[in-house]
Amino acid sequence: MSEHEQHSDDLTGRVVYDPDGFKIGKLGQAWIGEHDERPRWVTVNTGLFGLRESFLPVRGLRLDEDGEIQTPYSKDHVKDAPSIEPSGRLDPAEQRRLAEHYAEQPVDDTAGSTSV
Repeated sequence: MSEHEQHSDDLTGRVVYDPDGFKIGKLGQAWIGEHDERPRWVTVNTGLFGLRESFLPVRGLRLDEDGEIQTPYSKDHVKDAPSIEPSGRLDPAEQRRLAEHYAEQPVDDTAGSTSV
């Protein structure tokens, strides 16, 4: 999902669905790359009552014609992401753990949080 396609404020609270149409949770925060200021990760409120925030890579997200956010990852895969407290910045080790979980190439950039 390109930051140019949709203003991030418009996406906060939108529901994220997996490829099979299962609801994963609501979009929370965006984690912006320090060097290029592009979104790298978002959090999705998951778990009972949406009290847990799971990280999800921005790469692969898409906004469909109904305004719903689709991810290529299954609901279980997102919920099984490494548990990282979403506070401030993602250090390189945390980014590596997330990248390994989602089988992505780690980005050499310190990601910081901003509201989506």
